[in-house]
Amino acid sequence: MSDLLLSICLPTYNRADFLAYLLGQAAETWTFSFPYEILITDNASTDDTEAVVRKHAGLGLPIRYYRQTENKGGGPNLLTAFHRASGRYVLYLADDDLLDPAAVEEAMAFLTAHPDVRAAYAPWQLYDDVAKRPVGEFFTIDRDVLYGPGQEGELLNLIIERHIFPEIVIYRADAVRRIMAWPRFCFWAFVFLAGTIGQGQIAFLKAPYYRSVVNTSVRANRDQAGIEEVMTGWDTYRGGLEYFVYTILQRNGVSLADENRKAVQEMIDQFIAERMKVALRLWLERGDYMNAHDIACRLAYRDPALVRDIPGMERLPLMLVMQKLARFANAVGGVERLELVGVDEAAHLMPLLRQAGLEERIALNAGASPAEDALPEHTIVFLARDSDRQTCLDRGYAPNLVISEPELLTGLYPPA
Repeated sequence: MSDLLLSICLPTYNRADFLAYLLGQAAETWTFSFPYEILITDNASTDDTEAVVRKHAGLGLPIRYYRQTENKGGGPNLLTAFHRASGRYVLYLADDDLLDPAAVEEAMAFLTAHPDVRAAYAPWQLYDDVAKRPVGEFFTIDRDVLYGPGQEGELLNLIIERHIFPEIVIYRADAVRRIMAWPRFCFWAFVFLAGTIGQGQIAFLKAPYYRSVVNTSVRANRDQAGIEEVMTGWDTYRGGLEYFVYTILQRNGVSLADENRKAVQEMIDQFIAERMKVALRLWLERGDYMNAHDIACRLAYRDPALVRDIPGMERLPLMLVMQKLARFANAVGGVERLELVGVDEAAHLMPLLRQAGLEERIALNAGASPAEDALPEHTIVFLARDSDRQTCLDRGYAPNLVISEPELLTGLYPPA
């Protein structure tokens, strides 16, 4: 058995600046009482990642480094880190997040005192690294709690009630050895949890040791895989929960009566509806009203009350029309102009079209009829009144490039 107690696994790709900052923080604050290593797996970065690694290794950090021959994707790169790790325990850390060293010490003390526990899950702290303070937790646990085989139903209740995503975890190394594939249609954290609790006891710890950085001085703009996943991944969350339930039923030789199956499915539906509400809010904040509309329709199908009181929903009908028109104009080849004909408050709507994404290359004009210099071959006409259509057709505008307001409003939710 390795003398190393903990492997901190750091998969990375083309974020040398974040990695340099994280390793600098590690050098300053990771004064653990136990031996550990930093296992970095590089997904064939094309920036200065390797130089950053070698610099900090030369300064004394206990780094081991593996470089992929090509970008394998995030899942395989993390699997590489897990299976190259030498410690008795394995912890995943994103290259743009941080750890709370004192809380890591506490978690490792718990695992040392409970050697049969195969994985210790914990909430994660939302952390403002500019202000150097926590700003909340993604979920909360009242006390440290253990679950073992046969207690999966209690664990499922905890997951649903606390809206838990079991992503932050310290695995025992022999539990990691069972993780050899990355699921596509089922959220990985639920799949791995189902497999791990089948091996023995797992723990959910009260104290967060992982800091998910929400505000950083490293880079003004950064892509956060977790945010993108929240905005698109709810169907994989459903798949992961269904996988979890199916696995534990099969493992225990249990089948559900119809009424119990419906009750479990309702629990899963409620969990997913909450995640979709979060996604809807994020799409509205991003200004992607077409994606927001799609999610709003799916939520309203389940229960119209689910979309009430979500900030930004009051603007959705108008901005959806603007964005549909803007993206249509952007998409049609050869279009150089958009004419708004007979539109009330056109001076107010024209800036909204730009805000909704109408490309600057497309000229924008409004009037009682298309401008005389507008070339029909290169122009889309938006009509407030369909009665003006024939006039536009008589002037040579293509029928499929003359769009009326009722056509854009078709299928709109909520009603305009």
